[in-house]
Amino acid sequence: MLNKDALLKQINSGLDVFKHYIRGQWRVGRNFLNLLYEDRKASCNIYYDRRSQSYKMKDFGNDAYSGDCFDIVGKIKGLDCNNPKDFVEILKTVNRDLSLGIDENDRSFAVPVSHGFHAICFNSETSNIPQNIIKKLSYRFKHIVLLYDMDKTGLGASLKHAQQLSDSGVKRWLF
Repeated sequence: MLNKDALLKQINSGLDVFKHYIRGQWRVGRNFLNLLYEDRKASCNIYYDRRSQSYKMKDFGNDAYSGDCFDIVGKIKGLDCNNPKDFVEILKTVNRDLSLGIDENDRSFAVPVSHGFHAICFNSETSNIPQNIIKKLSYRFKHIVLLYDMDKTGLGASLKHAQQLSDSGVKRWLF
């Protein structure tokens, strides 16, 4: 499954992406010349952001080159991280360029994200979805919809989860 969280786990919270795309001599927490444009003053910095638990880049000379590893790859490749289709392409690019081997054809993730929705993938349609997870998600999202395949397993699991989580307002869609 190809998603931001899966990638971040495999790319050292984004640091490996910066090492791959930002060539030259630089160290975390130290200013350096940004090689992505003709920088004249060492005012670019890669640092660990505790709030997001990922590495980010801040360029005080050109703020367009500031952001997390996905923002920077988007900037390099001419893609917009805020556009869902572009973001999926950025994830695919990182997966391919760093040879991570994450399955990017898992439509459980790709379909909702390509339409601008947030998505979480469980490793199986028959996974047990803990009630406390749904409760936490309901604080963050107005609607929670579970998507399932139209095969026998998908139909059975979707009915089971819809009944278990009916008090939480969770809906099911079959595709």
